[in-house]
This record gives sequence, structure tokens and C-alpha cells, in this order.
Amino acid sequence: MKSLCLLIFSVIFYNGFILAQLTEGEYRAQFQENQLEFDLEHSGIGFDISRPNFGKQVVTDGNWVGIDLISDIIHFNYSVGTTKMGFEGFDKKLDSITSYLPHKGQNISVGVSIPLPIGIGQQQNYARVLRLNPVLGFDFGAYNFSEQDRKIGFIGYASLSAALRLRLPLCSIEAGWRFRAGVQSMDYTDAYKSNGIDPYLTFRLDGLKGLLNPNMVSFNARQAEIKSMSTYSYQTSRYLGSGVYDITTHSTTYADVEVHSTTFGFQDIGLFFGVGPRIGLNNQRSSYFSDRGRLIGIGMQARGSVVSIGLNLEGGRIGHATVMEVSGSEFSRKVDKSENYAMGSNRVFNTFFDFGIDISDIILGLAMIEVDRDYGITSFFSISAGYSMGFSIVSGHKYNENADLNKLDGFENTFTGYGNGVYKPYELGGENGRSGYLGGWYLATEVGAVQARFQWYKYYRAPLLNNFVFSLTYRLPLSVLFY
Repeated sequence: MKSLCLLIFSVIFYNGFILAQLTEGEYRAQFQENQLEFDLEHSGIGFDISRPNFGKQVVTDGNWVGIDLISDIIHFNYSVGTTKMGFEGFDKKLDSITSYLPHKGQNISVGVSIPLPIGIGQQQNYARVLRLNPVLGFDFGAYNFSEQDRKIGFIGYASLSAALRLRLPLCSIEAGWRFRAGVQSMDYTDAYKSNGIDPYLTFRLDGLKGLLNPNMVSFNARQAEIKSMSTYSYQTSRYLGSGVYDITTHSTTYADVEVHSTTFGFQDIGLFFGVGPRIGLNNQRSSYFSDRGRLIGIGMQARGSVVSIGLNLEGGRIGHATVMEVSGSEFSRKVDKSENYAMGSNRVFNTFFDFGIDISDIILGLAMIEVDRDYGITSFFSISAGYSMGFSIVSGHKYNENADLNKLDGFENTFTGYGNGVYKPYELGGENGRSGYLGGWYLATEVGAVQARFQWYKYYRAPLLNNFVFSLTYRLPLSVLFY
């Protein structure tokens, strides 16, 4: 009897041990699967800092700065910067630049960024994250360059990137290299090289997808595809006399279009209201005619369906140009980009309201996709356009260290004395900028709680400050946290 009890106990213990082992193994497998899902769902927008390499004859004038966006594994990057091109025989490793041509550039690329299924650390929820992943990316893109306002060409490329991504609460940091190979069409073919290895560092704000918990909603859609095109042309003539005929060519183009039925999905987050910090940068690309500046503040936004409204408060220094363009006997409404002898900056405090609309449907239409969308949903990812209006307090002016104020005085005397020019005081000299109305159109993209925006700032009583500002706003979703 004792032996039988011992046998039964041993069988139960053994089976329980095997069951526990299987359960732990299944748990570990499920844990790894969850971590990989978190890695793949990482979405957000951030600042990208890179140092492109265009060959021995071209010096990258400081870091290129821009926006880096990830929505699941889809990757988009836009950055701007300047270069200095030395003349023939110049080698940036051996020579110091004494004479060069300044160029401004911009880079746009689209591709995928895929975290590898290995990593250190874990994510438990949106606020408890500490995980390190290797990441591989593949992108197509193009660099475009100009010399002041004259286009000088582009470099088209494909790139393979290898990086490490560290995910932390509310953000991620990514560092790596982009291996670029491509072709170019440049005025300075011998100077600019299309192949290069470019280091980069990205600080990205997390879109809080886990907290917003979007629902995937699918709608019927139709996608048109042009299969073939043909053109029919004929000519008509009209006699004008004296042996002269007026000949007109008429052309009609026909397209064979095939329409496919499909479905299109949106990630619905419901009504959104958020508040958070905001940072803006101006003149990262156009610093040759206007000083760079930085603005820091707070942004609030409510978003529902395709409509958004917001309030922004920000302060800091913003760069100004030298003079306005002259049109006849008065200044035009544009800054003179050919002059840079009296650049500087002003301290500003801006308060303005936003009114925007989601234009994703318009963009899909340009891609020949029509979606039977329910406008009751609010998309996790959106592209919006809008207008801002408000007031700016302008003060604290200073010229930069290279300003030639004697030349500015000479310009003023020549303009008023010989040209009989008339102007408002704030149209000449950055120190004359005044407080007043601030407005401007903007284009923004949103990934959950993060918004990146390109906006034209128009200071009506300080026009030398007019310029594009890139801003990034992180809005904690109060609509979810306190629901």
C-alpha cells in the first residue's frame, strides 16, 4: 500500500513538473511574441540629426536637421541643411575653406524600418519601457540642392540603414548609419558624389499607440489604374492671305482605366484632446539670408473626425533678414534673400489659435484611391492643413556679430534720399520690429499624440522675421488619461 501511494505521488509530481515546464515555456514564447509586437508597433515622430557625406570637395556645414516619422514599420524622413563646396582641387581633409560656394539642400526619403526579432529588455505598458533593438531599414530618396534660389540639381538614391534603437517611456533614441548609393544630376558633377555613408541620430517621441488603443476600421474603396494611354492628333488650317496659312494642331488623349474594388483601413482613436510641450526651429535651411532661431512653449489640440482646433503659446528668439525687397519707391512684402549684411534676431512671445482639416482623403485621391469613409472616426495617423492666427509680442533685438550697420545706414539713406522711397519704420532694420498680428498657413502630420508641422510665420509689424518654422508638439492625451 505504501509503495502504491508512493507511485501515485511520483506520477502526479512528475506530470505536474512537466505541466509547469510546458506552461513556463509557453509563457516565454508568448512573452517574446508580445515584445516583438510592441517593437513592430512602435510609432512616433522626432528630430533627426545627420551628417551627409558628399565627397572630398563638399563640406557639410553643420548637422542636417529634420523630421523622422515611423508608423508601424513605414518610415518617412525629411531633413534640411547647408553645404560648402570648395573649388577644384579642394580636399576637406587637407585644406581649410577660404573660398567656397554655399548651397542649401533638402532630403526626402520613404521606406521601411524593421526591428529584428531580438532585443534586450522589455515593455510592460506605454509608461514602463526599457528595450534595446537592432533595426534594419531600406529607403528610396532624393537630395535637392540650390544656390540661393537657383536649382543646381539632385541626387537620387537607395539606402540601407543599420542602427540600434533604445525605447524608453514616451520616447526612443536611434543611432546608426545610412549606406547610400545612387545617381546624380548636378551642375557640379565633379564635386558632389552620389554614394556615401551618413551617420545619424534620431530622438523620437512615441505616439502612445498602446494608450490610445486604436480600433482598426475597414471601408470599401476603389482604386483606379491606368493601363494604357493613346493620343489622337489632327491639324486644321486657315488661309490668312498673301500665301500665309494659320495651322492649328488639335490633340485628344485617351486612357484605358481599370477600377479595382478593395478595402482601406483606418486606426480610429476616437475624440482626442491633448496638452503638452512644443519646440520650433526656424531657418535651418535658409540661414544664408536670415539667422536661425528657436521657440519653446506649450500646445493644446482637440481633434475629432477630420477637424482640429488648437491653442499654442511659445517664446524664444527667431532670426530676421537684412532688408525687404524694393519694388519701385517702396518695399515689397518679401524679404531680400540676396542680402545678408545685417542679420540678427528678436525675442518673441507668440499666442495663436489653429484651425485645421485632415486632407488624407485628398492625398488618397491623388493616388487614384476613393474611400467610402465614415467621417465619425478620428485617424491615429493623419495629414492636415490649416491656418493659425494670433498675436506676437516682439522685443529684445540684437544683430549678429558680422552685421555691418554702416552699410544698413547707407542703404536707408540711398533708398530715401535718391529713390524718394517711403517705408514704415518696422520695414527697415530688425531693431524696428513691433508687436502685432501673427498668422500663417501650415501643413502638419500627426502620429497619435505627436504632431510635426511646417508653418509660414507672417509677422505683420515685423516683416523681417517672416519665415518657415518647423515645430514638434507632444500632447499627452487627457481625453484617455481622465476618461
